[in-house]
Amino acid sequence: MENHYSTSAKGSFVARVFSLVLLLLLVVFGQPLCAADLQPGSFGPKDAETLVCFEDFVQLKQVAVLEPAQEGSGNYRYQVTLYGFDANDQPYILKNLGETNNAAEFLAWYNNHWLSGDSVGNFMLGVKVHDNLTDWLDVGELPYTVLPKFNPGSINLPDNANPNVRDTVYLKNGKVYVSVQSRTPASGGSGVYQYEWLRGVKKIGFEESLKDYKITAPGYVRLRRNVKDSLWCGVTVSKGVYQLKVYPELMPGSIEVENTPGYDGRIYCSLGEAKADTIFATPASGGAGDYRYQWFVKTGETLTEIVGATDCNLPMALLLNGMTAVPQSQHYTFIRKAKDGTHFTEMTPTDNEQVVHLMQDFNGCIDGYVHQKFGIMLYVDNNPDNHEPVDGHKLHFKSYQWYKDCLAVEGQTDQYYSEDGNELDGIYTVAMTADDGTVYLSCPIELHPAGAPARVASSVIYPVPVDAGAPVRITCDGGKADIYSYTGEMMSHVACPDTDVTIKAPNVAGIYYVRITQADGSILTEKLIVK
Repeated sequence: MENHYSTSAKGSFVARVFSLVLLLLLVVFGQPLCAADLQPGSFGPKDAETLVCFEDFVQLKQVAVLEPAQEGSGNYRYQVTLYGFDANDQPYILKNLGETNNAAEFLAWYNNHWLSGDSVGNFMLGVKVHDNLTDWLDVGELPYTVLPKFNPGSINLPDNANPNVRDTVYLKNGKVYVSVQSRTPASGGSGVYQYEWLRGVKKIGFEESLKDYKITAPGYVRLRRNVKDSLWCGVTVSKGVYQLKVYPELMPGSIEVENTPGYDGRIYCSLGEAKADTIFATPASGGAGDYRYQWFVKTGETLTEIVGATDCNLPMALLLNGMTAVPQSQHYTFIRKAKDGTHFTEMTPTDNEQVVHLMQDFNGCIDGYVHQKFGIMLYVDNNPDNHEPVDGHKLHFKSYQWYKDCLAVEGQTDQYYSEDGNELDGIYTVAMTADDGTVYLSCPIELHPAGAPARVASSVIYPVPVDAGAPVRITCDGGKADIYSYTGEMMSHVACPDTDVTIKAPNVAGIYYVRITQADGSILTEKLIVK
């Protein structure tokens, strides 16, 4: 019995010890006795301002800050939820973006996730975490706004078929002002925009459209516009680059007059036709270099194109021979306009006009009434008995107007004409008004001082005039010489390897022009009269 008891007691003791050890093992290995509290970390914007994105993807790690969870059991589970906001600005769940099994997996998702919006509006990301010992804890929230996609707009590109030259402008008085309009302004984004215009890298303006930008030198100019809004750090270039070529100022030339040898630089006329041979103009310069000319004649307020003087590539020479005399109150005004083929839609007139005052033909001239004394005075013999009747009447005059070289001389309205005792030099006539109001014109008297030197033709071309088909010598000092008719048609061309060259004059009588290009590039225009 004793042994049986002893054995039973011993077995009971062992069982108790085993149970105690088992309990201890369960305590030790079943749960920690001193686990620290779970720290959920944090999740939120990098900056204090709300995240803004533009329907394009934004990488999450660039705009948010993440501190992962710590402590607890170490077995974390994260949950990411997308919230929207209702009309009362209260959040509501849009979708659960997913759960991750551990911190490493969540960090990988955070580093590689891209945010975009399904629509425009305000949104928020909410992140929670828990381990197997706790409920869900808030990690943090990231509010953000999806704005309409930012568009920098476009500037107004000119419609030009040449892709290398978008537009053409010309300097005027050393400068030109250009304006570039905005075809479409910026849109989307925050709605508050900042514009910046640039020429190359130089900043030149801050408006939506560039207005009156001054350019002072010819050449190519490229203008562009950058735009950003108040919430976006990037600068976006507007669509389109405004490229233009700036040409030098177009100088349309000036009108010059070439007169019959023996006269000075004025236009002369007789009763039936003008005695001046030609009017011509110096070539245009500057601009695009492709010139077109048109001559006009203006009588009163009527401007008429001269037939045959349209779209001339060379300075057009005009022949005045054969012009019928008109009343002195009506003059011929010669105008030449020039343009080039690139920009100007309207021709620009030359720097000056040439007014030709033609004498009035009052039923022909009457002779024998005007006399001259000593070369310094003219007077009208107003004694009717000294003259034959005109149209059956003896004439007596009550007023006068003297003309010199077809121009009325101001203040010379007396019976006598003088120039303060100086010798007279020119063509003189007088309009005489009879007692009945009829006006008669005296026949012209041409006077020159006795010692006046004879006028000679230019020594550049010899002889002038020259017989048709005869040799004519041209001094051109290298370069070339071209002969043109008065209508601008090239008649002949010759190179000038030496100082002088001899060519054959045109076979048809008339007035021609020799355009001489010197070795240094200078141009000289001389008249050639062929008999």
